[in-house]
Amino acid sequence: MKPQILIVDDETRMCRSLQILLSGEGKYDVSFALSGDLALKYITGHDTDLMVVDLSMPGMNGLELLKRVKYTHPDMPVIIMTAYSSVKSAIEAMKGGAFEYLIKPFGNEEFLSVVERAIEGGRKISHEVRSVKRSPHGYNTIIGKSPKMEEVFSAIEKAANTDSTVLILGESGTGKELVAREIHESGKRRKGPFVAINCAALPETLLESELFGYEKGAFTGALRTQVGKFERAHGGTLFLDEIGDMSPWLQTKILRFLQEREFERVGGGTPIKVDVRIIAATNRDIRKALDDESFRKDLYYRLSVITIELPLLRERKDDIPILVAHFLENKGKKLERQITELSSEAWHILMEHDYPGNVRELENMIERALIEAQGDRIEARDLQIKGSHESPSEIGEEIFFHGLWKVFRLFLGVEDLPLKGSWEMIHELIQSLTTELDHKLIEKAVKEHPNLSNTELADLLGTTRRILELRLKEFGIRKDTFKEE
Repeated sequence: MKPQILIVDDETRMCRSLQILLSGEGKYDVSFALSGDLALKYITGHDTDLMVVDLSMPGMNGLELLKRVKYTHPDMPVIIMTAYSSVKSAIEAMKGGAFEYLIKPFGNEEFLSVVERAIEGGRKISHEVRSVKRSPHGYNTIIGKSPKMEEVFSAIEKAANTDSTVLILGESGTGKELVAREIHESGKRRKGPFVAINCAALPETLLESELFGYEKGAFTGALRTQVGKFERAHGGTLFLDEIGDMSPWLQTKILRFLQEREFERVGGGTPIKVDVRIIAATNRDIRKALDDESFRKDLYYRLSVITIELPLLRERKDDIPILVAHFLENKGKKLERQITELSSEAWHILMEHDYPGNVRELENMIERALIEAQGDRIEARDLQIKGSHESPSEIGEEIFFHGLWKVFRLFLGVEDLPLKGSWEMIHELIQSLTTELDHKLIEKAVKEHPNLSNTELADLLGTTRRILELRLKEFGIRKDTFKEE
């Protein structure tokens, strides 16, 4: 039996468009309802595998419908769509259990992809800001909904159910320690200590003393016996961060512990046994380190019983909106700045940035923007990224003309494009151009016909009054500025 999908939108044209798009795939049976009340009546008498709900509807809005549906059908995935993006509404939708939050206009491929994922993962819906709680402790600070993060969450669950060593690979800022803590908190050692040490932050001799401890008199200044990280982690987990920077000599000592489950303090000769699980992490290219023999292969094999590779933020840009929502909420409380809106230029900058510092860079960026913001929303200039100090009009012109030229070049030389990454690049480029063209066309229509009603302007542009009014608000276009006296 085909999956049953219900579209809920008060715009008949939108319902029919999505119905045709989904039915055309031949994979789904699609119905639609023009109000929240009709939708609730429909799902009472019909099996429904997925609902696609518009946020802004007269009477019962999308968030209220989501709340009602989750009460009666908690396992049913719900996709929320809206023509105007609000971080506040995104947070509310995700907290309410929405599978995804789509901003109109969205591409057909993007929509079909989200629908497919919702159908396949219908019973894995998150009930947080997509923190995806899947254990009694939950991933309280690991935020993500992208396929790459779903793989990470799956790996965390597997690692938490064992006592094997784990090697976490990923660039700085990707959240390696957060993953290590979640494995510990979700596993049988959660009642024991979690002890972390950065192996790159200390010189070799000091790192040895920190790890293994030392006996009184072991060296000048050793006035008493000192317990090391291994002993402090007894019964729990020892997290060796940036182990790729550890010297070969210390690598040998770590290897011996993994083989014998015992060690000696610096200056001591008595073996000490401890019950410790080892989780290690590195931001180095581990394969290159193995090839140039800067990292021992036998130690790598001991550590990598379970390997978790964390994706770069630029590889999971779908997660940026919910990460921004999380940081705005979290940092906003600490700074007492309750800002939930970003300008379209600010969103464009955030989505286009490469994030060499990954999630940590985005977090710091949002915190700085909250401090810098002068109004009730974050502007491009508040992000303080190169190019973000330009005025919105300058940014728009650059996006429009440079982007238009890039699109022409893509069409003229598509055979020369690399297959990897080009699909996403083209669609992101076209999306940014579409937004800019919307802005320019609406502004032109308002300037040339300032006395037309919103309904008449919408008919002129070939859209609906509601979408036009949302776009006017989004772009900050005021009709009374152009009205004739």
